[in-house]
Amino acid sequence: MPEIYILKAEFVTVTFSSKGKENDEEYLEHIAADYNDLIVQMVDMFPDFQMRMKLDKKTCKVMYGADVQSVFDIWWYTFSRIVANIAPPIDEAPDYMYSQASILACMACGKYFVRHSSGQLYCDNWDCQAECNRRNRRARYARKKAA
Repeated sequence: MPEIYILKAEFVTVTFSSKGKENDEEYLEHIAADYNDLIVQMVDMFPDFQMRMKLDKKTCKVMYGADVQSVFDIWWYTFSRIVANIAPPIDEAPDYMYSQASILACMACGKYFVRHSSGQLYCDNWDCQAECNRRNRRARYARKKAA
C-alpha cells in the first residue's frame, strides 16, 4: 500500500503519495506553480529580529548580531540562520542532497562554517587549523606527562 503524505501550512494543504513517478511530477508541478507564495508564507512565520553592534568581551572585536531577550529569541534566530544557509536552491542542483552538512561555530575564531566530517570543530582557515594543532599537541603532551 503506498504511503500518503499530507503537508499543511497555514493557508495551503498539499497531498501527494509515494505511489509512482506521475504523482511526484504532479507534486513538483504544484509546488513550482505556488513556489513564491509558499516561500512568502514560510518567511512570514519567522519573527522579526532587531540587529545591533556589540562588543565581544572575549575577543575585543565589534560584532553585528541579533539583539535577543530570551531563549526563544535565540532559538528563532538560530533556526532562521540555519534555514537561510541550507535552504534548497530554486534551480535543481544534482549535488544538492549530497552537499548537506552541519553548521558549526569555529572553536578558534567563532565564525560559522559547514563541517565536512563529524569530528571537525575548526573552520578551514589556516590560522584556525594551526590553533587546532597547537591545542592537540598541548593536550597530548599533558596526557603523556600525566601518565
